[in-house]
Amino acid sequence: MTLKTIVLALGIDNEMAHMKEFAARVGQTYQVVFCPLVGTEDDLEDELYNFFRKNRQSKSQVLFLAKNRRLLMFAKEMNVATLACKMDDVEDYQGFPLVCEQVWEVDLRFLLRCYQREWNLPWFILETEHLYVREECEEDLDVIYPMYDQPHIARYLERPYDNRKDEVDYMQKYRKYVYGYYQYGLWHVIDKKTGMSAGRAGLNPKTYEDGKHGAELGYMICEPFTRRGYCTEVCKAIIEYAREELGLTELFCLIRPDNTLSQHVAMRLGFAFDREIEAEGRKMIRFYKEL
Repeated sequence: MTLKTIVLALGIDNEMAHMKEFAARVGQTYQVVFCPLVGTEDDLEDELYNFFRKNRQSKSQVLFLAKNRRLLMFAKEMNVATLACKMDDVEDYQGFPLVCEQVWEVDLRFLLRCYQREWNLPWFILETEHLYVREECEEDLDVIYPMYDQPHIARYLERPYDNRKDEVDYMQKYRKYVYGYYQYGLWHVIDKKTGMSAGRAGLNPKTYEDGKHGAELGYMICEPFTRRGYCTEVCKAIIEYAREELGLTELFCLIRPDNTLSQHVAMRLGFAFDREIEAEGRKMIRFYKEL
C-alpha cells in the first residue's frame, strides 16, 4: 500500500492562504485535492461518499485531513486513513493515532507516518552507515525466531512465544499500545549491504519496582553480524533519535550480572551503573544515561 493523495477537507476560509502554501509544498510529492463540503452537518456523509465516487480516488492510497470529528469518523467507516487536525471544541481524540495542530506546519514524513499508522504499516525509523532501523511486523517472525536459537542471545534474552499465533497477537497489541502510544519501541535492524536482518534494538517503556520509570534501551545483534561494531553503531543512533526526535532526557539499560559483554556496550555508550534491582524474576543491573 502506498500513499499517493492528500485530501484536505478543512473548510476554513481565513486559513486558505496557508492551505495553498501547504498544498504547493506537499504537492511536489503527493497529489493534493481539496474536498469542498457545502451542505449541513447531516449532509456530510453523502457529500464525502460522492466526493470519492466522482473523483475516483483510490481510498487505500489517500490520507484524509479534516477538523470535523463526525466527518473523520465517516472517512474511517469508508476505510480511509485519516489525520485529525486539532478541533478547538473537542478534547477527546480517541480513535485517532496522531493529531496535528496546524496542518500547514507538518512535514512529509509526518503525513506518511500518519498513513502508515492507520494501515498498520511499519515506520522507517533511522539509518546509520551500515544499518537500517524500522518498526517490526508479523512477517519478521520468520527471521526473529532463529535469532533466539543463537547461544549468545538465548543465554540472556527471553525468546518470543513458542506458539506463533500468541506472538502475532502480542505484536499486534504492541504495535497499537507501544508504537501507537509512545511512538517508539523495539525495532528491527537490517544490514544495508545484504538486506538481511541483523538483530533487534530500540526503546521500551518501563516502570521498575523502585518506582523509577522511563525508556529502556535494549539491543541484540545476531550472527553473522556480530563483532562488526554494529551494536554500538545502532545504539548511538537510537540514543540520538531519543534525544532529538522523541525529546527524551534520560535512558535506562537493564542487564543481567553475568552478561558482561552487554555491560561493556552500555558503558561505551555512556551509561553508568545505577543500582542492582529485582526485575523479570531475577537480579539485574540497571544502568542510567542522561541525554
